[in-house]
Amino acid sequence: MAYMLTTLCIGLMNQTALMSDVPLLLLTQLGIGAFLGTVIGLLSAHVLKRVNFMIDGFETIFVLSIALLSYSLPTILGGNGYLATYLCGIIIGNSQIPNKVILVNFFDGLTGLAQILSFFLLGLLAFPSKIPTIFVPALLIFFWLTFLARPLTVFLLMLPFKTSWQQKVLLSWSGLRGATSIVFAILTFLGGQPLTYDIFHISFCICLISVALQGTLLPAVAKKLAMIDRHANVFKTFTDYQEEAHLPLLKITITPKHHWANRLIRDLKITDTLILMIRRKDQTLIPDGDTKLLPGDQLVVSGTHFQEYTNLPLTEIQIDNSHPWVHKQIKHLDLPHKTLVILIKRQDGTNITPKGDTRIENGDTLVLTAEHFHQGIISCM
Repeated sequence: MAYMLTTLCIGLMNQTALMSDVPLLLLTQLGIGAFLGTVIGLLSAHVLKRVNFMIDGFETIFVLSIALLSYSLPTILGGNGYLATYLCGIIIGNSQIPNKVILVNFFDGLTGLAQILSFFLLGLLAFPSKIPTIFVPALLIFFWLTFLARPLTVFLLMLPFKTSWQQKVLLSWSGLRGATSIVFAILTFLGGQPLTYDIFHISFCICLISVALQGTLLPAVAKKLAMIDRHANVFKTFTDYQEEAHLPLLKITITPKHHWANRLIRDLKITDTLILMIRRKDQTLIPDGDTKLLPGDQLVVSGTHFQEYTNLPLTEIQIDNSHPWVHKQIKHLDLPHKTLVILIKRQDGTNITPKGDTRIENGDTLVLTAEHFHQGIISCM
């Protein structure tokens, strides 16, 4: 929205757009951007789920190409490329796709590099000698945005949602200004019209104050509002349990002489260990107690060492007093076919490897794996 408003204001200043054109331009930008972003995101997620890339790293190239396509195609057609890319990323990021951990790590690193380069280049365009002359108006604008404009907007937008006043205050305080504001100021400066005020250096100074003041005080404000979850990892972007020490994974190959060969899983004498998945030739199986282990099977189990295995889909379910599973034992759950509870995360931070007589409590987070999560898991919630 900020990008669209900036370009519209530049168009009005240059008289390349009329006020009567603004509603149609906004509708076109939002409509084309949202439609193409959603379509490209859904198609890309479908391809990533169905296509087996034979060479490692090709998923990264594919997703990077999709990012470029989701921006350029709507832009060419008159839509908002930023909106399309954002929606496309949201859809792909929330899909169960192979090698998500690798993709997340790569794009996190790429994002960090882009931010470093953008601030470096923007810093080269700023003249420190001009900061004192615009400091007072920049400070006044900062106070207006931080203590009036953004809180008022956040509280109005959050009215339909069940959020506490602490959440609203923290969300209001978290609106740091950054490189985007400076880029928009550059676009305005390059618009070709003479400007009375030094918009670029004013924006640059506001960003410095925002990062220095809001960014520094953000942990203290969150602590004062009791909005810190000490048991969660703030850097955990997506569901990635393989990096948690409480759920290491081990791959075991069943040989003809292995003592598990040709035996049912329920007959195995194993404790505190779960068989999560079986790789049998070209098939991936989610086992249950009646599954027979055959020579040549590759098992993925929760053990004491970790070996990455990217075809194991995991999902979380939050348990509260209204959930049908609360206060029930694992063995009494009406689980969908080929579904397994592999970890229970308690509110006090402890992780439990479940057994049949393990009781589910209010506040638990269940980690499950299944061949067909979407139909099975949703049906039992």
